[in-house]
Amino acid sequence: MGVAALGQLLVMILLGVTSLATVLAVIGALRKREDLVRAAGWGTRAAGWLSVATALLLLRAILTHDFRIQYVAQYTDTSLPVFYLLTAFWGGEKGALAFWVTALALLSAVWARSRRGDGSPETGWALGVLSATTSFFLVLMVFASHPFETFSASGGPADGNGLNPLLQNPLMAVHPPPQLLGFIAYAVPFAMAFGALAAGRADGSWSRRARPWSLFAWGMLTAGLVVGELWSYLELGWGGYWGWDPVENAALLPWLTGTAMLHTASAEYRGGHLRRWNLALAGITFWLTLFATFLTRSQLIQSLHSFTGSALTPFFLWSLVVTAAVFGGLLARRWKTFAPRDAIVGWTSREAAVLAQIGLLLMMVFVVMWGTLLPKFSESPAVLGGMNRVLGAVAAITGREFVPLSGAIQVGPEWF
Repeated sequence: MGVAALGQLLVMILLGVTSLATVLAVIGALRKREDLVRAAGWGTRAAGWLSVATALLLLRAILTHDFRIQYVAQYTDTSLPVFYLLTAFWGGEKGALAFWVTALALLSAVWARSRRGDGSPETGWALGVLSATTSFFLVLMVFASHPFETFSASGGPADGNGLNPLLQNPLMAVHPPPQLLGFIAYAVPFAMAFGALAAGRADGSWSRRARPWSLFAWGMLTAGLVVGELWSYLELGWGGYWGWDPVENAALLPWLTGTAMLHTASAEYRGGHLRRWNLALAGITFWLTLFATFLTRSQLIQSLHSFTGSALTPFFLWSLVVTAAVFGGLLARRWKTFAPRDAIVGWTSREAAVLAQIGLLLMMVFVVMWGTLLPKFSESPAVLGGMNRVLGAVAAITGREFVPLSGAIQVGPEWF
């Protein structure tokens, strides 16, 4: 069996394992069947090993110049140094998707091992979320962007296209893995928050257990952003470390909410305060990692970082809708259950200061997201008409001259 055929088989097996683990975890959580939850944990750990085997197979194809595989031919050539051959693993959409699946499956396996022997509904729901998320990305690999896809009419070219010269930089080789790991690792606190909500366990234990994962995700995302800034400064000549590119902005958003979540977790740990904020920020941060991935692949807004010709846009759009609806509905249902242990004693207290910091960080999220999406939104006549009505009303109140907007609004670094 060739590398491509074996890779395709492994991806299908991996999808079957994660799907089965999802079903076992959800049924075990609903029926309080500890044996099913533990079986789901074993399935999650098995998926971790299978993902490593799949990644090593793709890496072998890249290093041996197996140009029968379309991805290898598109992003490598025989003259590319080994260092940049490794970089090609995540240099394109299909490889980045394989990296995402591998990292998520491994992190899920590590978390499952940490909860081995625990068959509680809370653990079952968390395992179900992690396995379902991994299954979602595997569905993308199988049906929309398969890294082991081969040329149907030939055995492939004699040589490949090579790697984009902009990506042949040591900083760019280092930049994507920690940033992607930061995105991926936030799935674990989200799954733990979901498990606590679904099980109605309001003792705050999920937050204490999730803190190391939140710190790891935050640290990886911070490192990825910093290295990306340095690469942009050296390669793109923007005259600064941050160009306020749409995809750069999308990567900043979960960092802002992740920073806020570190503060709310501390407040909940110390005195049981801000429990609802902590849960909400776990959901928002995970949602923003999906949004950042969607923006990179949707070509909704022109960006240097975007993947061209991606077929993943509708998949990610639906994932955003489903995630927001399910988690938001669950949070609303359990709102009273997760009331804070004590009220904030005064506006000069530590908890009040944390709440003010959260407000500031969320305001930053709104400003960055609004500035990023406004050029696209303002292309709509309905949105533009609504903005003109608001501006007209403001002008009438202030007595200033009203000049209606006639086209899409463009914002630059001065906005941010």
